[in-house]
Amino acid sequence: MNYILVFGKFGFPEMGVAGSAVTTLLSSILMLGTLLIYIWPSLQKEVLPLSRETLKMKVLMRQFVLGLPLSAQSVLETAAFTCTALLMGRISIEAAASHSVANSLAALTYMVSLGISTVASVRIGEAVGRKDIMSARRVA
Repeated sequence: MNYILVFGKFGFPEMGVAGSAVTTLLSSILMLGTLLIYIWPSLQKEVLPLSRETLKMKVLMRQFVLGLPLSAQSVLETAAFTCTALLMGRISIEAAASHSVANSLAALTYMVSLGISTVASVRIGEAVGRKDIMSARRVA
């Protein structure tokens, strides 16, 4: 899609950087839609039917407090990588491009361990949520 919109191929207008932004937006929407379609059968039993218990402030605040450290870490990490990319851009175009390649290669290796650790966290959380401590020890 980048090739088509950035360079204006197959009858589409040449959009340059704006075309890359549109492509990123479209692919993000497509990924979200695919994910929702894939997980909806298992998510539906957790979400529906909505009850007053689900929307109580105490329940929502507990979830917020549990997710706050992870989301703060994610924001700080993203900010650090973004600032580094901006600094590379101030040096030269070549530095920014090589930094982007290095980040892509680092992300490729990092995503495997991130995926495994996320799965382990979810499995342990499910085991603890069921009050099944022995299962949590077995998963860990």
